Parts: sequence; structure tokens; C-alpha cells
Amino acid sequence: MDTQFGTKSPVTSEMADIASIWGDDQFNFAQPEWCLALLEPPVSFYRQFVPLTGSVSSALFLSTLVDTLVSTQGLPPSHVQWDHNDIQARSGMSEKEQRTARKCLLELRLITERKHGIPPRVLIKVQEREILARIKALHTKTERTAQAGTAFSNSALAC
Repeated sequence: MDTQFGTKSPVTSEMADIASIWGDDQFNFAQPEWCLALLEPPVSFYRQFVPLTGSVSSALFLSTLVDTLVSTQGLPPSHVQWDHNDIQARSGMSEKEQRTARKCLLELRLITERKHGIPPRVLIKVQEREILARIKALHTKTERTAQAGTAFSNSALAC
């Protein structure tokens, strides 16, 4: 137990491993460098999906689906089984945030859903061609707008 600040906090095995590397006399949990070393990997997403979806949370959800799609095997092509616990673990999004993002992506026709099996599981199909076509269209429109010197707003896409 660490009693440096007058409170008892458990020392995890990860912390003990780090302490053994540097030696107990050099290990101070209060130093910010140690806190950063204990963080999980950052959550990242495809930035191009933000103007496409009109929201960061929808872009994060779509990015998580695409990443899951790349690593999933045994499902029909372009289908991802929606598991809110898995997506929450990957992205940090709550189930409510996921449902809101799914609704937005369905309205934008960037994904479709179907139920499969007993009990029914939600399979999400990522509309890859639609996504690529819209990214290309946004890129083309942004280039034209930049050449004309006017601001481009994609607020019509926001859900």
C-alpha cells in the first residue's frame, strides 16, 4: 500500500512491474510521467468521417465499425455484429451514444441493419461505396469552395 499522501491506495501488479524496472527508491506514483505510462492506448477515429456524418460521435462509431470490420472474420462481407459492450470497450461510447450514432448513420444511409439468428443479433452493413463516394464528393466540393474563396459548411449533413 502507498501511504505517501496519507491515504492507502492499492499498488497493482503493473505498477509493481514498473517499479521493479526503475527500482523502488526511484518510483513515485505522484509524478505525472508515471500516470501517463499507466494509461490505456488512445481512442482514435477517421477524421474524414466527421464532415461526412456531421458529428464526432457518429464518426467515432463509424470508425469503430470499420476497424471491427477489418478484424472480424466469419461474417458476410461488410457486416459487423453490433455488440454495445465491445464497442464501448473499444471507443468509450455509452450504449445511448451508440444508439444515437446508429440512428444518424442509418438516416444518412451510411449503414444498414438486419437481424440474424436466434436470439436475434443486429448485423450492421457498412456501405463502403457510399462512404467513399461521399468522401470524394465532399473533397471535390471543398476544393471548389477553396478555389472560389468561400467557406464550406456541411451542416446539412448533421443528424
